[in-house]
Amino acid sequence: MKDVQGEDGSKQSAQPHAVHDAVRRELYHLIVQAFAINVVQEPESMLRIEGAERQLRPDIVATFLSEDMQHVRYAIDVGLTAPFKGSKEGKIEVDHHPTKPEITHLKRAIDRRQSKVNRYSATCRTKNCVFLPFIMYTTGRIHKNGLNLLRIMARNASEHREIPEQVLFKYYIKVLNFTLLKNIAKVICLKAVCSVDTKSARQGTHATLRAVNKLVLTMSEQPHVSFYDIV
Repeated sequence: MKDVQGEDGSKQSAQPHAVHDAVRRELYHLIVQAFAINVVQEPESMLRIEGAERQLRPDIVATFLSEDMQHVRYAIDVGLTAPFKGSKEGKIEVDHHPTKPEITHLKRAIDRRQSKVNRYSATCRTKNCVFLPFIMYTTGRIHKNGLNLLRIMARNASEHREIPEQVLFKYYIKVLNFTLLKNIAKVICLKAVCSVDTKSARQGTHATLRAVNKLVLTMSEQPHVSFYDIV
């Protein structure tokens, strides 16, 4: 499976995929720190179906102890979505919910969650694991299924670390939000550089380039400082 192809078969650009990967990696590290029994990133054969044209591969598989002390294996797949239509094209439209206008602000996250459930759930049941979609808006809001995972992690880690569950839960949310925003900022900078037409560049673009060039020079003079420490 290649996430860059998109769930509907359409091609996705590499930069948004890089943001997805950064969130996935951070979530993986947080799960490890939460003392999961077993954690694997992108297992190639776990959901393998003989003869299938396209094989499924979740982003993370993690096993936790349930409250009744049973081992529960979760197949987790991360998804990012904008809260409005047209954000990539710069033409924002509200994607109204057809029957429940009070949850219009959640519609795109709900749709993204459902597309992943349709894709993974049946196969996960045959493999004795629970599918858990981890959906984040590009604004940082986490869908309730993702929050449920963070609560499971906080409950599990609280006993080992002797830190209150709610403190750990809020910590996980903040770490994932910072990771998301840092990498979105990086993508914006890269796009500003890569999309420049030097023959017809506007003054504003030149100013952006000068700022990015200054940032790059600063980074080159301080080899131990990462891009994320500067942005």
